[in-house]
Parts: sequence; structure tokens; C-alpha cells
Amino acid sequence: MDEFRTIKAAPFCWQHKSQRRKIRAAFDRDKTVNSALGVYDALTEVASDHESEVFQTTHAKLSEMSGWSPRTVQDRLQELKEIGLVEISTPALKSPSTFRLLADRQRLPIVRQRAKKAPLPSLEQGKKNLLKTCSTKANKLSTPQKELADRIEAALGVEWINDAGKWVKRIKSAPGKSERVIAEVESAAKEHRIKTTAARYAEKIWKEFAP
Repeated sequence: MDEFRTIKAAPFCWQHKSQRRKIRAAFDRDKTVNSALGVYDALTEVASDHESEVFQTTHAKLSEMSGWSPRTVQDRLQELKEIGLVEISTPALKSPSTFRLLADRQRLPIVRQRAKKAPLPSLEQGKKNLLKTCSTKANKLSTPQKELADRIEAALGVEWINDAGKWVKRIKSAPGKSERVIAEVESAAKEHRIKTTAARYAEKIWKEFAP
């Protein structure tokens, strides 16, 4: 009979489950969740090898470890940086870069805390709680404006949390342009034309479209 694996004395790649959930929520809309998880796994493995959350490595090494192309690795690293999971410092000669893995704000409690504290809210509940405190959408927009804000929130997903205030102002000051931008983002998402994130694509289209 095969023995169960034992990990007490084995090297491992440490990750918070909340960080993986954050990646799934941020990348699933663009169908890039697999490559994002692969690149993040490679980062945590290198961190384990160096026994430090701050380390140096190259895109080529991360490509080799994750199984994704250097270009894909480069794109996912930038997006992981944008959602606050890693800091990256690249010297003038481009290689190697210095990486610093960051703690997610939404931490999972350790086992001995779970009996004393309430269960950690889901990512969706966390979004709702944050939006109640930071967004003026609910009480300062008309019904059509709220409907437009809901479309933008659905398109941006978890990135709406950081961009809500900006888009509420745009909806109020330029509703027509906001509607045209979100229509393009929705179309691009369906046709898989978004190569970065929905929020970055929406910002790009906003700058390109005339008022």
C-alpha cells in the first residue's frame, strides 16, 4: 500500500489561498487564469529556493518553470503587479529583475484562530462590503446611470473595487462616452480581443474615444 505523503520536513512553495482566489477572480474574464496561476506558482517556487520573499530571477527562468512563453510571463507579471501581489524592480540592463512577493490584504486566518473568529468573507462579499463604504453609486446616480455602472462593474470584475470612484465620475460627466466604452469592452471580451486586463483595456479605449 502506498504511503501518504509527508510535508513536515519537505521544501514547499507557500501561498495564501486568498491570493490564488484573487488571481482567479482578476484573470478569469480574459481567459488568462491558467497562465497567471502558473507564473505565480513559479514565483513562489523561486522564493522558496531563495528562502526569501525578495529575490532575483529572469523571465526566461520563470518561463522555463511555468511552462509559458517569455512574452506571456512578462504580461502576467505586469498584471500580478497591478493587482498587488508582487513588486518588480528591473535594472537598466533588463535582467535579472528583483521581485518581492506581497501579502494579500484579505488574509486567511491560521487554524487556531478559526475557532475564535467568524469565517472569512468570500471574495464577492468582500467586494460588496468595500463598495458600500467607497462607492457613491448607490445613492447619487440616476436609474440609467446605475444600470451603466452595473455593466462596467460586471466587465471590470474585481478591478472595479479600485476604479469605482473614477467610473462613477465619468458616468455622471460623460454618460454617452461611458456607454460607448463599456459596449466596446463587452464586445472585446466576448471576442477574446483583450490581451491585458479589462480595466486596462477600458482605460485605453476611454483615451482613444472622442468625448
